[in-house]
Amino acid sequence: MLLADAESLWPKAGAVRFEPADPLADRQRLREMVVVCQQFSPTVAIDVAESPEAVLLDATGCGFGFDGEARFAGDVIAAVRERGFWGVAAVADTVGAAWAVARHAANARDRVLVVPPGEHRRALRPLPIESLRLSASTVEVLHELNVARVEQLLAIPRDQLPSRFGVEVLTCIDRALGVITEGLRAERAVEPLEARWSFEWPVDNAHVLLPVIDELLGRLLKEVRGQDVGFQKLLWWLRVEGHDQVCLPIELLRPTAVKADLLELIRLQMERLRLPGEVTDVTVRAARIVPLVYRQVDLFGGRIGATGDEDVTGLIERLSSRLGNAVVLRPRLVPDAQPELAYQYDPWLAVATRKPSDDREPMRLTRPAILKERPEPIVVMSAPGGSPAWLKWDDREYAIERSWGPERIETGWWRAADVRRDYFTVETTDGERFWLFRDLAAGQWFVQGSFA
Repeated sequence: MLLADAESLWPKAGAVRFEPADPLADRQRLREMVVVCQQFSPTVAIDVAESPEAVLLDATGCGFGFDGEARFAGDVIAAVRERGFWGVAAVADTVGAAWAVARHAANARDRVLVVPPGEHRRALRPLPIESLRLSASTVEVLHELNVARVEQLLAIPRDQLPSRFGVEVLTCIDRALGVITEGLRAERAVEPLEARWSFEWPVDNAHVLLPVIDELLGRLLKEVRGQDVGFQKLLWWLRVEGHDQVCLPIELLRPTAVKADLLELIRLQMERLRLPGEVTDVTVRAARIVPLVYRQVDLFGGRIGATGDEDVTGLIERLSSRLGNAVVLRPRLVPDAQPELAYQYDPWLAVATRKPSDDREPMRLTRPAILKERPEPIVVMSAPGGSPAWLKWDDREYAIERSWGPERIETGWWRAADVRRDYFTVETTDGERFWLFRDLAAGQWFVQGSFA
């Protein structure tokens, strides 16, 4: 589906946020789920597909310790849901059957399905042929022959399948039915890099907590010493006696391995922290570890090519820690034809991990530098349907020397209220430039912005 088609399905602007696909980030999230699932099974793997969507567990013998396979799968889904993800699970005799049932038979109401032993063939029969993990080209050929379900494919004589559809079809069928054993390539267990301190007696004094966090940061940095990596995101949380634990993130625009910088950001967060009770435990975890960025130093100690970005970066990080990420914002363009809706504000640190090309692409827009939050009504004198020749705005009159336009801007039919405007860029006799538009529905003129 094209992006424009997907956007047309949502009539309300801003109801859905569309982001470019990032397969590497998707795979990283699956690895995080692998770490979660390793508490349930010693063998956990990621689907070997080009664009994997599943985490596979070897459940052999695991059901006994969880009071049955259904309870086992339910606990796995609950653990995934606690991390903010939605998922479904299926238990079957083969990897292929479990993948097929979870992907094509489960639904929002029934998110845990258990295929009884020996019944995986029956469970596969009513499913679409996509459930066999066939290639897109093979699926297209089968659909052209009106073969849409697995039972239709199984009805074709086995000796005719390779010659008509290739060896792939037979291999996928045998894997799903268990004729060919499909092993799991287990992901290596990854222990989270974290340090913890438990107090013998609960404390409620920030002056006691800060030295403890200093010690924990030192432990984490010692673990990565000599690896040329730094921390770009830290999670630190306090277990409060009789209350839910308090968790706070520390995010940075650039990674660092300097303990003093990290400790200062935590100290700024603690200034606005109001604890509901006494603290029994402190934990600090390195949530994002990335390679450090180095710059060459010149003869006199300055950094070659430095532009003062380091000072701005430090200021943004300190303000975000002191005031909160939701307060320190930056504008971001969004694909919307209506100018006052063509941008939004995001937390500055929330876009710290974007690719540099996302924010450094050249802007080829002929738009004013100063844009009004809402268009302001003005009085304009012009020929019927023609360019403006005179305008009055804020009790000031302007004679227009030159104008460019019109530029027609209309919103899509899926908007609740249509917008139809003709925009003009005008230059007054005093040299000022404004961006005006005529509302074609009401015939009223407005000023949208001004050029610096």
